[in-house]
Amino acid sequence: MNEEKKNENKEVPQQVPVTPQQNGAQVKAEAVQPVKQQTSTNVLSTPTPTPVQAPQNSVAPTTEKKKESNFKYIMTGVLFVVLFAIIFFLPEISEAIHQFQNNHQEAAPVVPQEEKTSGTLQCTLSKATGVHETTATIRFTFVDKKLKSTITETLTAMNGDPVGEEAFLLGNQQASCEHLKEVTQDIIGFTAECTQEEKEQMTTESIDYEKLDQTVIHENIAEFEGHVPEFQLDQNIDDIKSVMQSSGYSCELR
Repeated sequence: MNEEKKNENKEVPQQVPVTPQQNGAQVKAEAVQPVKQQTSTNVLSTPTPTPVQAPQNSVAPTTEKKKESNFKYIMTGVLFVVLFAIIFFLPEISEAIHQFQNNHQEAAPVVPQEEKTSGTLQCTLSKATGVHETTATIRFTFVDKKLKSTITETLTAMNGDPVGEEAFLLGNQQASCEHLKEVTQDIIGFTAECTQEEKEQMTTESIDYEKLDQTVIHENIAEFEGHVPEFQLDQNIDDIKSVMQSSGYSCELR
């Protein structure tokens, strides 16, 4: 009994009657509220687009090309300026170089050419007839420009097949040389040597003017058949050279 009284004494909450309009507004509010939350959640969860960054090196190649182009233009201009300066001042530059060389180059000592007073004068003459060629070579030995001895070599060579008189030429010259050798075998200062091959014949005459007795030669001049010494002991070598050159010989000192 007592418990019942206690429960009766408790206040029963009063329920406020809800009108149909209020009930509809509440329903609408409850229906709209989840949608707002969902929309808010979707907006927050959408990732923020990252701005696209331009490549950092996109401008560098263009700048480098411009720098290289400008450098080429500058170097080309400098090159043209240098070439123009060289061409414009070329006479002055050449003169300066020439002056520098003259000031610093040591002059080569001029050695006076000594005149040859002793040695050998060689004179040569060649003559071709038909198919044979005759070459005479005379070597004059001199001391203090004075003639001392001579060696004369007369070479006859056949360049083809000899016919007529030329067929007997080498044999005739060999016979003449043998005769000269026989004539001069007792003459001091005069010797002759003879050699013959198939198409060549050589006559060598050696005269030592310091030993030669030309009186014996003149007494037997017919026996020499034209092989007579033409010069004298101690004859000036310059005069001999002049005589030989006037006869068509080419001469050189050795």
